[in-house]
Amino acid sequence: MLRIAVCDDVPFYREMLAEYIRAWAALNGARVQVEKYGSGEEVLFGMEQAGDFAAVFLDIELGGMDGIETARRIKEQGGPVSFVFVTGHEEYFGQMFDVHPIQYVPKPVARQKVFDVLDKVVEEHRIFFESFVVKYNRKMLNIPLGEVFYFESERRRIKSFLERGRQYVFYESMKMLEEKLTACNHYFIRTHQSYLVNARQIEQFYPKRLIMQNGDAVPISRERREAVEQTCKELLLNEKLHKRVLFVT
Repeated sequence: MLRIAVCDDVPFYREMLAEYIRAWAALNGARVQVEKYGSGEEVLFGMEQAGDFAAVFLDIELGGMDGIETARRIKEQGGPVSFVFVTGHEEYFGQMFDVHPIQYVPKPVARQKVFDVLDKVVEEHRIFFESFVVKYNRKMLNIPLGEVFYFESERRRIKSFLERGRQYVFYESMKMLEEKLTACNHYFIRTHQSYLVNARQIEQFYPKRLIMQNGDAVPISRERREAVEQTCKELLLNEKLHKRVLFVT
């Protein structure tokens, strides 16, 4: 499901954008949850209460905190998000690019333009911002899979290790997590009963362990060693991963 925020201090535009987003979802068979806000401060509070958004439609000239400053705050506090600025003022273009990635919808708002922008947002998230939704601290959280080094399991308690030292804990069996991740574009390898690693984040291969890009060592069980080694060799030839795995025997 895509959680989408619409922020405009004019109720007419809030309702119009929400209606167009739902119409796009119905046309494409997508599941969306649209939240409407009248100020940047309300958007930030909504994130704090209910979790990250996949996309945020922002008017630039808001009362109080403007749309560009709101986008900067969201980028600092949340996970991967696409910003869609809705404005009739072209003089803001330069500032918009400070919070890349962005899309732009001019006012007056055209239904087809919103549809086109949402198509691009979905593609951004499929390729760059693919996430995995979990319940964390009583709220739903989008874990950006590209930033995950590995998952570690202790019984049904999963700890995820991410870039910038972030860690999130949620409850799931490792087997079920592995099955869910097979449907994703990012490739995860089961190295051990208790470990599932992001192939894009592997730095070095040793017969008994992997060294991840953050320096952590992840064990490789004896029964999985041959399969993990073969997978790492295949990664060397896979240009899509843009990675070189160093083998140490």
